[in-house]
Amino acid sequence: MIRGLADAASAALGMADRFPGGHGVIVTARRGLVLEMLMFTGDESTPEEAIAAGVHLRARYPTARRMMLVSVLRNVDLQTPNELDVDMWRSAVERCAQARLELWEWIMTSDGLIRSLSITADTERAWRSTSA
Repeated sequence: MIRGLADAASAALGMADRFPGGHGVIVTARRGLVLEMLMFTGDESTPEEAIAAGVHLRARYPTARRMMLVSVLRNVDLQTPNELDVDMWRSAVERCAQARLELWEWIMTSDGLIRSLSITADTERAWRSTSA
């Protein structure tokens, strides 16, 4: 079950412990029941692969309503907000919405640190979403 930000951060850090790098997607039903989790770990993996997989899984699971993304990075400064990350977040939210899937979180990890792109990009929306 992934019901809020603490669960999302825990899942992301768990993936970071298992994989040296990559981008993943976790698709859940409305109340947080995990339906599918995928991690793309190749050197050439991109967030786009994870987003596309999540959108595809929406068609496979009729109860799928929400998804979160995880990016496991190495040696990346997560303390300073990056405008490119915010733009990627907004684009991904729109793409998922077109598939009737709520992208509610994107956690980036690097060397034990985490960043929530939902909070970085839109604090008010993020807190409404994680409390729903």
